[in-house]
Amino acid sequence: MILRALLLTALALAAWTALVVTGTIEGWWRRPLAAFGDTSAFQRAAVAEIDMKHRGNVAYVLISKGSPTGSHFVSAG
Repeated sequence: MILRALLLTALALAAWTALVVTGTIEGWWRRPLAAFGDTSAFQRAAVAEIDMKHRGNVAYVLISKGSPTGSHFVSAG
């Protein structure tokens, strides 16, 4: 009986761990800003998001393959 309870607990823990890892890797049900590898579309989407939602100072630099490919700076005051 104890062995069965331990086995069920271990299976539940494994299922929970798989859910958390999958959710973290996939972004927890969020849509990506752009397709994977499309840095220009990501840059445009990120700048639009920053301009729409910022409440303070923002400095953003997009680095692709070790080189800066875009930047955006906003100051609210």
